[in-house]
Amino acid sequence: MALSPTRKWLNISFGLIVLAFVGVLLWPLITRPFALKAFCDELQPEMPIGHIPERASQLGFKVASPHNSVAHVYDHRSLGKFSCTIRIRQDKVLTSSFSFGDEAL
Repeated sequence: MALSPTRKWLNISFGLIVLAFVGVLLWPLITRPFALKAFCDELQPEMPIGHIPERASQLGFKVASPHNSVAHVYDHRSLGKFSCTIRIRQDKVLTSSFSFGDEAL
């Protein structure tokens, strides 16, 4: 039995909406690790930490408050799956490393 033209149009529209929704959810998981890794790589040892929060917010990242001389910059759009761990000494960057949230599994 053939579908009516209206029903066929509704099915196609629904399929496109579902596809767009899935794309919006997956896009940050595909693209954001590269941007955060580039940000993490541009942090050099002995760099003052004062401008890191501003630069991170320009790129759409969030900065967690430093705790025990370690700060985390993360991408909230990917639900914190990717992060840059920054070790701090005397208000300067000691080291920075990119981490992927599923590495421990």
